[in-house]
This record gives sequence, C-alpha cells and structure tokens, in this order.
Amino acid sequence: MCIRGSPGPAPDADGPSSVVHGFVRAATGDPVDGAAVTLLSKGGRQLDRVTTLADGSYILTVPAPGTYLLAVTSPAHGSNARHVTVTDTPLTHDVELTGGGVDAVNQPSADRP
Repeated sequence: MCIRGSPGPAPDADGPSSVVHGFVRAATGDPVDGAAVTLLSKGGRQLDRVTTLADGSYILTVPAPGTYLLAVTSPAHGSNARHVTVTDTPLTHDVELTGGGVDAVNQPSADRP
C-alpha cells in the first residue's frame, strides 16, 4: 500500500517498531481523502505524519511500544485526537471525524470530566 506524505523517521534497527493503521471516515461513513494523520510522542514531538488515501486509509510507523497521541485533521471534516497504546504488534485504529467535534487536545475545560 502506498501512502502519500513524507515518511517518518526510520525505526531504530536494533529496537522494536510497529505500526498504527486504519481508516478515517466522515460522520456519514464516507472515506476522508487527504486528511493529515500525525503520531506524537508524550512530549509532543512529531514521530510520523501521512495523508489519507482516497479510501481513507493510513499507516503510521511507531518507533517502540508505548502510548502516543494520534491526531487527525481535515479542513472539510474537522479534527480528532486520541491517545493510542501500541504494543509490538500492529494496531488498527479507525477514526471518525464529525465536523464540529472537539478534539482531545483542545477540549474546553467545561466539557472535561
């Protein structure tokens, strides 16, 4: 599968690596083409970034098992961010963009539990 966008950093040849992959869809269920999908470390460092294909698919390289922030943005469909926990096996993570939704990074304090 070919993914548009610049490749992320090469995984450490001596360390474990994995991937997060899935589909980005609009609230209608339609695939979102051209959405930016970014994987960030706990410290906010960008680890990988791709854009979705016409079918909404994406695949990101993960340098090692751990918890990361997966952020998805589309000008036409809004944004969404979620923490994902990755092991040494690939993680499937589908994302729905609801347009007016609030993402996990910029959630207003009144909406927090």
